[in-house]
Amino acid sequence: MVKKINKKNWLKENFLDSIEFLRSSKNFIFFGILLFLVGAFIGLIVPPTPDVLVYIQNYVKKILEATSGMGLFELILFIFYNNLSVGFYSILFGSILGILPLVFAVGNGYMLGFISSIAISQLGINSLWKLVPHGIFELPAIFSSLGIGFRFGMFIFRKEKLSFWDLLKKSLKAFLLVILPLFLVAAIIEGALIFFA
Repeated sequence: MVKKINKKNWLKENFLDSIEFLRSSKNFIFFGILLFLVGAFIGLIVPPTPDVLVYIQNYVKKILEATSGMGLFELILFIFYNNLSVGFYSILFGSILGILPLVFAVGNGYMLGFISSIAISQLGINSLWKLVPHGIFELPAIFSSLGIGFRFGMFIFRKEKLSFWDLLKKSLKAFLLVILPLFLVAAIIEGALIFFA
């Protein structure tokens, strides 16, 4: 007998299922947070090598040039697309032994730590409070994406209750129903803070 789908409660049921899936991935999410914090700590105390410094400067310059003259809506879309790409690729390519999520976690953590160290040296430690609104929604979305990516990466090394395809299905559903909305809210907040600064 085919189970009837309750269209009225479809969104609620799938949202709750996605939340439960993320909860079951909490160890992987915590691992992503730990790597990010390690990267941030290193960025705070270890100056980048000349090559890394040039890369960071070029990266920041490229973003500033790309967003120069953008209106509020364009800025929000730009931030949303960038964050969404990082989250999606973390999940999609996490299946390759979790290498890409690892690079994203440590690399983005290091960049945040390094930029924070510059802000502290120039404006004082209180300047870090200005970063808080940027990360309230963005960081949970990033960490959730990293956690799912790591779960994919460890699939062949651990006993997983879900099959690969069920894991993929639940991952994409969580991405669409939980992570994507968080990135959207984060982009609106960040875009508004930058535009009206």
